[in-house]
Amino acid sequence: MLDLTNAAPRAVNNLVRPDKAFKVFAAPLYDHAGHKIDERVVRGVYRDDTNEVIATCGAAFKPVQHYQALDPVLDYFEGAGYAIEERKPTRHGLYDLAGKKGVFLTTGFAKNGAVMRTDIITGDFIQPTGSTGYLDKGPDTMLFKISVLNSHDGSLAVHINTSYERLICMNGMTRPSFKAGVYGKHTQNFSIEAMKRQIDNALSAMEADADTFGLWATTRLSQDKAAEVLKKTIAKQKARGQEPSFSERFVTAILDRFAREDQTVWGLYQAVTWWQTHAETKANSNALTTLINRENRVAQMLRTEEWKALAA
Repeated sequence: MLDLTNAAPRAVNNLVRPDKAFKVFAAPLYDHAGHKIDERVVRGVYRDDTNEVIATCGAAFKPVQHYQALDPVLDYFEGAGYAIEERKPTRHGLYDLAGKKGVFLTTGFAKNGAVMRTDIITGDFIQPTGSTGYLDKGPDTMLFKISVLNSHDGSLAVHINTSYERLICMNGMTRPSFKAGVYGKHTQNFSIEAMKRQIDNALSAMEADADTFGLWATTRLSQDKAAEVLKKTIAKQKARGQEPSFSERFVTAILDRFAREDQTVWGLYQAVTWWQTHAETKANSNALTTLINRENRVAQMLRTEEWKALAA
């Protein structure tokens, strides 16, 4: 176990990331009268560049800086010979990236820097047998993606998610396994080597993912059966009075999208991941935290017995 509390940020391939390199520190809070609040009750999490309080924490909180969570992942790919580029992914750019030893990296923040997400899309790709792009009818190409997440407000442990980016529509495609591994809380040190092993495992599982997606692509699915599964999984909600135990609006929206896809399990999966990636967010909602929550909901759906039974 390595303690990175005092580690300094560095540049990878001469990349300079000042927005990711700010530090946070835990310090006392004061009330309106200037009285110090008991640190055993609560402390403030401050940004060192602005001195703003961006979160609160308990006495045991030990911040993992955003760059400390990200740099080991970049080390992994740099060490494996990948060219790392900070670049917003576009369909044209990803087509050029596919099959090459390269990485596109983008970072987003929420809650004034309290939450960070960095998406890393590599040139590694799969083309599941039987799946086609709905626009050009060519093979569906999906690039491997890792998301590094960290927070200073207790909303997220330091962890990585593994998924894919579908070229034809730029859907973020949550994998059935989803998390490559949660590797650290903010009250303890985390293992960099264990995290790197998880990346190895995720890359090694790509062929198995292609087989799973191929099975979904060749398994027919009716609108009625799709609606039944949605109501029991991702659209499920607590019943209130006379209201149904699922979101009718959500089911209607997903079925409308499903109608544009192949009528297969793969098509329903694409409809759900389209919502995950592209559907509008509610007013006053943060796009980053909304995406994280949607990905979790899709991952939960994929782990249900109802979903697994579709292509059993």
